[in-house]
Amino acid sequence: MAYAVFHTSAIHAWPARSSWGALSMSTPASSIARSCRAEMRVSMVTGGDDAAARQGDRRRRLRCGMRAGDGQGGRGDVLGERRGRRGRMTDGEGPGQANVPAEAKELKAELAGMLPFAPIASLLIELDVRTHFLDCFTHAGGRKQARSADLKRNILSVLIANATNLGLARMAEACGIPYDVLRWTQEWYVREETLREANTCIVNHHHGLDLSKVFGGGTMSSSDGQRFPVRGKSTTARDMTIHGGQVLSSYTHVSDQHSTFGTKIIVPNAREAHFVLDDFLGNATDLPLFEHATDTHGVTLINFALFDLVGKLLSPRIRDLGKITLIRDETPTDTVKRYPHAGPLLSARWNEDLITECWPDLLRMAGSLKYGQAHRLAGGGQMVGRLPAEHPGRGVEGMGHAAPYAARGEVSV
Repeated sequence: MAYAVFHTSAIHAWPARSSWGALSMSTPASSIARSCRAEMRVSMVTGGDDAAARQGDRRRRLRCGMRAGDGQGGRGDVLGERRGRRGRMTDGEGPGQANVPAEAKELKAELAGMLPFAPIASLLIELDVRTHFLDCFTHAGGRKQARSADLKRNILSVLIANATNLGLARMAEACGIPYDVLRWTQEWYVREETLREANTCIVNHHHGLDLSKVFGGGTMSSSDGQRFPVRGKSTTARDMTIHGGQVLSSYTHVSDQHSTFGTKIIVPNAREAHFVLDDFLGNATDLPLFEHATDTHGVTLINFALFDLVGKLLSPRIRDLGKITLIRDETPTDTVKRYPHAGPLLSARWNEDLITECWPDLLRMAGSLKYGQAHRLAGGGQMVGRLPAEHPGRGVEGMGHAAPYAARGEVSV
């Protein structure tokens, strides 16, 4: 399943820029939210390494966001407008619910009809001419071999066979290349590290195209998992009744330029939030990633805190937000008085003393994660619930309560 790393068009995560994005772009109080967001990039960098300064900045933007969510910058009760069916709190409509004009559909069909048919082999050959991605597939023994046309042909055949789930045996029958040759090529040339390097080469070339900038600047990304049925023995697959058999999960990261820059095969019943930061911070592409979006399965307090500590933004779509514990920095009476609509949703008090006490450990943790000294650090978040109260992990959890407001500059409803 490592071929999903290379085959960027085979897996589509939900779009990074959808109507699930910033609440500020769809609410009556958008003016306040946009002003908060305008300060966000600067304050994420200039917030300082001092705990008091950082928390003061977060408190200011928390209140700015609460005013936006309470409708004080525009019309009425924004939170009331965000209550969907059955009275549940939502954060916006999904991408499939947008009304697409009939003219746009007709134009799309017309443009699609103008595109010439290109066999996948011809497309990959043309791509190699432009990017030289086949040079990334080096021999596992470290030997430098001449890049013959036959070797490139064999590598492409192996990639197509695995990306299309055709298999080497059927590919050998279809293209006339002996099965033993394809098997040898796969064993010595097509490995996870070479696939990732080739995919990085393609993503970097795509990022440099002028047309890519029409879709986005490469600063935002999203991630989501998809489950695929598998046969035979697998250390990653699990039997799931809801999917009718044995499946595994492919967790992909997609930029706002619609390029897949990271793919990880995970156990299907594992919490996806533990893998969000792996490819977001660990990818080797030229994408200037700053903001990341996930669904509910990619959200934990630990992720909110770690994104904030490394100077990045986490912008999730949270299901049933009314059931989530939100924090306040004042007494319940003062909070409700200041924010009559949003105040009642804030049920917990921000523990600033805990964050201040654990601040040196939080900085070390963020530095280890940002500079690659800790692998899959976010996955440790699942252990926080069993840590003693004085453990630094509790400080990460406490900071995670405030990070959602600091990240978006608005209340996440």
